[in-house]
Amino acid sequence: MPRELTVLGPVLVGDAEFRPAAAVVDPGLGMRLVREGLVARFIDGDGRLIATVQHPRRVRSTSEIRRLLPDVSTLPPEADGGGWWWTDVFVPLDDETEPIGSALATAIAERAHGVLSAQDTRRR
Repeated sequence: MPRELTVLGPVLVGDAEFRPAAAVVDPGLGMRLVREGLVARFIDGDGRLIATVQHPRRVRSTSEIRRLLPDVSTLPPEADGGGWWWTDVFVPLDDETEPIGSALATAIAERAHGVLSAQDTRRR
């Protein structure tokens, strides 16, 4: 079972955020777009999956965000046109790769001027 993280912010994340975020975390990370560009997969130099980033969705309901992401105490600025972009980041629960995937999710959130939620249930 992967660890699920959520990036919530005003920016529709994509290549402009992914590549610089990956370079900060580990210059050796590679990225491959799949499912017609709707999913980005990040792998390390050994070919291990580090993170999978799903295509963002716009969310306009503050109450839904508060219900689903209770660890987000302060909402980021809204996107142009209102609401926020919600992006799921899945990180394998692996002692070697999880810290890199979590750091990548954090770097993507920072590049997107957003926040990172870790409202998953970690099972080990």
